[in-house]
Amino acid sequence: MTPADLAMRGRQREPAEARALIAALAVQRAVTTLTEVARRYHRDVATLSEAVRCVQLQVRSSWAFSSTASWSKASTR
Repeated sequence: MTPADLAMRGRQREPAEARALIAALAVQRAVTTLTEVARRYHRDVATLSEAVRCVQLQVRSSWAFSSTASWSKASTR
């Protein structure tokens, strides 16, 4: 997946999931703000925020990640 794929218009599943994961990691690691990630990939902040929440829920419910992800014990909202 290229940066152009991530920024392209549309809601294809693979780029959308990749954007959500990038945003979740960037915010969780305090690398940048969700607003900056949304701007970089030409997305609405609220939509990206919801995608991040979904990623966090998936991580929390995943046995493989639940003990390693720092947000797995935090509330989603």
